[in-house]
Parts: sequence; structure tokens; C-alpha cells
Amino acid sequence: MLADRVWADDQPVVTPGKCSLEILQSLEWKSFEAPTEAFLNETGPDAGCTPLGADGDVDIDIYSRTEPNRISAIAQCKAWSHPVDVKHVRELYGVMSAKDVNKGYFITSSSFTGDALTFGEADGISLIGGKKLLQIISALSPEKSDKPLQLAVEGDYTTPTCPACGWKLVSRTAQDQVINFGAAAATHAVKVSSI
Repeated sequence: MLADRVWADDQPVVTPGKCSLEILQSLEWKSFEAPTEAFLNETGPDAGCTPLGADGDVDIDIYSRTEPNRISAIAQCKAWSHPVDVKHVRELYGVMSAKDVNKGYFITSSSFTGDALTFGEADGISLIGGKKLLQIISALSPEKSDKPLQLAVEGDYTTPTCPACGWKLVSRTAQDQVINFGAAAATHAVKVSSI
């Protein structure tokens, strides 16, 4: 169950300078985006996370080296425990077409289905699963690999972040009622049918 995974008291043991697949898969969405942005910046392109709120299926904009104000690629990040299917990769392709961008990255802490891999390969989308991401980061020099790894486990990296306001959510139990989530309650409430 998601709540058991996200709010578990027994977080994976973090070894300085080393990130495991278990740690990567324990990250909540915002804690996954930050090191992914740092990883992209360390490997060359100028990348920046999109603002909080509806992001139109774009989590990170990647800017052209020759034209710094032009977005040359986009990235979608998913901190999921299940494989990403072709539907989500197709959605990224649609956003690429709408934004007139020829390159896309779909980066996840999990893996991809066979259909997703086939579609991504044919349409200019680099699919980077959790294992591959760790391999790429660990192949970087220590100076370049340290920042993404440090960001991954900075602060409370397993409690979900509110996508609207950026505050950490607070676990509540309720049935068929509106409940507020901690500091996020100042800006909005969430309808919950069951947790």
C-alpha cells in the first residue's frame, strides 16, 4: 500500500556518497525530481524544474546550449514503484509535439514495460529507469555524482510533497470527508473517500 511505503518509519539506510535502488525507490516525487535535475545539469545540458502546480506533463525543461532561452528537450519524472507503461510515454511524446521539441527524457525510479521501451526508442525519447539512472550517476566523477546523491536524501525524502504548494503532507485517516493536510491546508483541502 502506498501509505505504508511513503510514511514508513524504517527508511532505507543511507551511506554517504552511495545511492541504492532501494533508496531511489523510497523517494517521493519532489525528492526524485531535484536529484534528477542535478543529474541532468551534471551531464551537460542546462536543466530546470518546472514550477509547482499543473506542469503539463513536463517536470524539467532542458535548454539549448547555443540558444539559452530555447527549450531543446523536456523530461518527465516518475517516482513510482511499478513499471511505466506505454500510455505515459505516449503522453510525453504528445507534449513534445505540442511544444515543438524533438528530444524527451522519461526518468523513473522503477522501470518500463516492453511496449513503453519500444515506443520510446522509435520516437526520440530516452527512457531511464532506476537501475540505469544509478549506473549513469555512479559512472560520473565523484565531483559530479555527489550533488544528485546528496539531494536525493536531503531532509524528509519519503513524505509526499503537495504539488500545489510544496509543503509536506501529513498522514491522516478519514472516511468520506474533506481533510486538510498540514500546512497545505492554508491553500486547499483534499476530498478523500478512503485511505
